[in-house]
Amino acid sequence: MKKHILRLDDSEVHPVCFAIRSSSPDFEVAFEINSSIGICLERIPDHTLTLDGKHTYCFSSFTYDDEERMMNWYLLGNRSHPLNIYQRSTLGSSLFEHMETETHISLIPDQKQVDYWLLMDCESSDMKDIINQLKSDSTLLSVQRFNLKKSRFRSNLLLF
Repeated sequence: MKKHILRLDDSEVHPVCFAIRSSSPDFEVAFEINSSIGICLERIPDHTLTLDGKHTYCFSSFTYDDEERMMNWYLLGNRSHPLNIYQRSTLGSSLFEHMETETHISLIPDQKQVDYWLLMDCESSDMKDIINQLKSDSTLLSVQRFNLKKSRFRSNLLLF
């Protein structure tokens, strides 16, 4: 079978990505980002990721279409919501045969220490100002720019 390779045009805007660490829940992080940068992130349906065609994992998602700056903002959780997966015991009939377990995965597995991803599809203008505004917030433990090209799981973030 013939192999087809899809190449992206270099003139396309590449997303700018920030890795955020915070112990706060997703709605608090979105509120603090809204307050510090002056945007209005809104909750959208969770981003779903299906692995091996068997398990589906959900990640919290927020978005904002910034018409003034002509860019879109996305906030994604790096840890999946708990999903109930029924596991069958290999020992036959057992008391714990239909025990429910929670499975969590990371959206970017090689960056498990990151709690949230802030993506912007824009030119890299005023990024230092945005980082300084985010770092001034006490609920965000750390904010660092992340190079998507270095991660082999970048396709998990490029969802919109």
